[in-house]
Parts: sequence; C-alpha cells; structure tokens
Amino acid sequence: MSEWASHSDELSRKVLTVLESRVHECVVDGKYDETTLRLIVDSLYDTVSGLVPWDCLDVINTISKELLR
Repeated sequence: MSEWASHSDELSRKVLTVLESRVHECVVDGKYDETTLRLIVDSLYDTVSGLVPWDCLDVINTISKELLR
C-alpha cells in the first residue's frame, strides 16, 4: 500500500468517527440544533473533499441531504 493510500484511509476513518460523534451529540445529547450540525457536516465535506475516497464523501453528502429535508 502506498503512503498516500494509508494517509487517505486514516483520514477517512477519523472523519467518519468525528461525523458519528457530532451526529450523536446533536440527535441524542441535544448539544446543538440541526442547523449547526449541517454546518459541521458541510464543513467536513469541504475540508476532506479530494483527500478521501468517494465512498466516505458519499456518506457525508447523504447526511447533508437528509438534514435539508
């Protein structure tokens, strides 16, 4: 595995871990509202776009779309 692939995999893992944590804090803990969560999700997407595989971005994008409903 190339060095970049391992960095990309690690970044994907960390991003999805942070995403899971923030969704939990919003939905379960009520720490902040859905508007704030959407800003967090969109910021994560913008930050890692082009650095992680598409499947990771797709998860983030799907959550963002669900928050628009």
